[in-house]
Amino acid sequence: MYGFMDYLLRSFNKETGWSDQNLYSNLTGTSRALLDFVHPLGLHFHISSYPSQSFMSSYTLSTLPVLDGSMAYLCTTRPLSSITHTKHVPLHEMIEGYREPPELKKHPEPWEWEVWQNGKRVDKKDSLLYGRMYIPSSTLEAMYTRRIAPTKQLILACVSDTKLPNGGTITAEIQHDVGKWSTEYVYSTEGGMLGLRGLWNFGPDPRKPRTPPSPSLYSSHTGVHDTPPIPSGRLSAGAEIYYGALTKSAGMSLGLRYASFASNQTPRTMTLTWNPLMGSVSTTYAVKNALTNSAFCSRFDFNMFSYESNLALGCEIWQWRDGSLSTSTASGMEKKDEDVKGVFKAQIGNSLGIGLHTLPYTNPTFIPLYRTQSSLT
Repeated sequence: MYGFMDYLLRSFNKETGWSDQNLYSNLTGTSRALLDFVHPLGLHFHISSYPSQSFMSSYTLSTLPVLDGSMAYLCTTRPLSSITHTKHVPLHEMIEGYREPPELKKHPEPWEWEVWQNGKRVDKKDSLLYGRMYIPSSTLEAMYTRRIAPTKQLILACVSDTKLPNGGTITAEIQHDVGKWSTEYVYSTEGGMLGLRGLWNFGPDPRKPRTPPSPSLYSSHTGVHDTPPIPSGRLSAGAEIYYGALTKSAGMSLGLRYASFASNQTPRTMTLTWNPLMGSVSTTYAVKNALTNSAFCSRFDFNMFSYESNLALGCEIWQWRDGSLSTSTASGMEKKDEDVKGVFKAQIGNSLGIGLHTLPYTNPTFIPLYRTQSSLT
């Protein structure tokens, strides 16, 4: 489940028109959400508020097994108008579940962002600043995000902790997404790591206008051009390479993903990733039932050097207040977000063990964007 600050960061990306789903770092985002979800341990109290659309705060207190907490603050130059009270936030926006491939869109041209007044350019780049302090460890973490161009975003993240080498780390990342392809440039002070990721989408280029129908699509019966077939899915290929200047070590990985669209058939996502240096191969298959809004996922890992393997299975089942699992009522009408009763998530695997996670939707009337959580591991 997303935390309050994670929810705000997603809202900021949504307000600024940025999607992180078209990046190689999220190639296996669906399988991670369905198989690697975090189980809350102990008892946690969260209090979050937003006195304005540009400033938010969050406080956390955790008990069992130890007593600790944190304080977090966030400010942004772009007002987050979509933020509202908890009872108005759909539960699916707070859950890490099946991720359908987003529609590839053409980003605005750089000149479209320009705002001029009296011969001077007065437009500003949208930015977000976040900071959190953990008590009593006094660990500090911060993040700065800035849209430096319609197709580029800068992210700076740092952690200050006496337990880390040199007292902390700083990571800088530039994301470049043009729709057809995307790249990520990463640098981290931990080991002096330099990294490069890239993702290529096969199919139409959103930057180019649609071509007119070809003569072969002309129908002699109707006298008009038939509509070109809509793609049933999208195939993406990507790779990453990184090198540690201080540790003198390198690594790389290759990946493929095919995701079908819900408008044409049952949504499903298949991925294949390969690390040639470590000899590890991972395949995932996830499918979503559009009628029940439930999702199922499997993952098989295999190492070609050690012959070790691992199989993991997971599911996500949504429940409705009328006791059914269908997204439609008896009269055939689509159910609304307020009709959701909760969601049940489960995982099982050789290395994961057995995990159950239930999130009942209590529809509270206070500010914190959290629901009651319980888990059994």
